[in-house]
Amino acid sequence: MTSKLITPESPLLVPPLLAAEIGLEEAVILQQIHYYCQISKHIKRDGRRWFWKTLKDWGETLPFLKPSTIRRAIANLRDNFKLIDVCRHSEKTWYQANWFTINVENVQVLWDSICQKQQIDVSPLNISNCSPTADHIKEFPSKEFPSQQHSAVEL
Repeated sequence: MTSKLITPESPLLVPPLLAAEIGLEEAVILQQIHYYCQISKHIKRDGRRWFWKTLKDWGETLPFLKPSTIRRAIANLRDNFKLIDVCRHSEKTWYQANWFTINVENVQVLWDSICQKQQIDVSPLNISNCSPTADHIKEFPSKEFPSQQHSAVEL
């Protein structure tokens, strides 16, 4: 085995300091929301990128979490931490998907707080000194590892 990965699936990235602060499930879901917002082409009137997902879609993305855990973590991210916004895909149709986006300013405030607790220099999220960046992670060609639409990107 020459790969650093034990299986050929795309791994999820979990920001460890963030997970310690807000919880593992919340950190995993927040990272995924960030990833999907980065690749989404849906820019709403507020100028932010949004994407939509059903609870079933979340279960397929994160098969190790129960639907109730996913629902609770999303509610925590929205209501308690104010790190995401969620709205209905369409209130007038039978298809009940939610739209998600990141509250970047609130994530930055949280990150600054984490860095201060860790007594680390506070830097903008994109060039943080709080943890090593994932720039060195190798992107595997599709023939070596089948592509997966859910691969994560660093915050």
